[in-house]
Amino acid sequence: MKVLNILFRTNKFSTRGFTILEMVVVTAIIGVLSAVVIAQQKNFNNSTVLINTAYDLALSLRETQSLGLSSKNYSSTGTNNAGYGIYIGNSASSYIQYVDSYPGVGSESTINNTQTLGTYYCPHSASDVGTPAERPGNCLYDSAQSEKIMTYSLAPGYSIQKIYYLPGSPAPWTSFTSGGSNVLNIVFQRPNLLPIMNVNIFGTNKWTSAAAIQIQSSGGVSKCIDINQLGEITIANTVSGGCTQPS
Repeated sequence: MKVLNILFRTNKFSTRGFTILEMVVVTAIIGVLSAVVIAQQKNFNNSTVLINTAYDLALSLRETQSLGLSSKNYSSTGTNNAGYGIYIGNSASSYIQYVDSYPGVGSESTINNTQTLGTYYCPHSASDVGTPAERPGNCLYDSAQSEKIMTYSLAPGYSIQKIYYLPGSPAPWTSFTSGGSNVLNIVFQRPNLLPIMNVNIFGTNKWTSAAAIQIQSSGGVSKCIDINQLGEITIANTVSGGCTQPS
């Protein structure tokens, strides 16, 4: 009888299930862990897409630099010896690659051959006409002149937040928000590796020796694409929410 009683007790306790409280606690723990994992995965995905988007823009700049240095013939208009550029700012979600073909060869005028911060700069001269140095363009994007090669769109949820530049000497490193009338033109021309960068601020073109483009995710995380006076293009982290001046 004692053996039977022991077996009975053993069977009785071995068939005992979870209480409602235990089920609630376990479910809550699983829910918290799942939320943490999902949040971390989302942050990782956002960070990965942000880095890829920044590198895509940097690679577009590198490609444009290569086109400008090679003076590649642009078959759409038959333009030779032209510079190539990137136009950024009028749209927060895209940017434009273009061939600097307007005005055409033979109609150049001296714009400004001196690099002075706050003053429009483009290394063209009327004296270049009829010489090997002759080239079309004005170092700016002219939307009405069929200069556009391609429009590049950023990944959904990502935008060009700000454009940074040097407005003049000794004026400090400053910025404007993209998506308005203020824009940045970055042009590359043979034989120089150096970029020709002009910002258009309230209708006035101004040369800058350095620039930075801040790309931001919908979650507020940002990366900077820096372009210095030597033509070096790098990806950098933001500092205090903004882009620092490239060295």
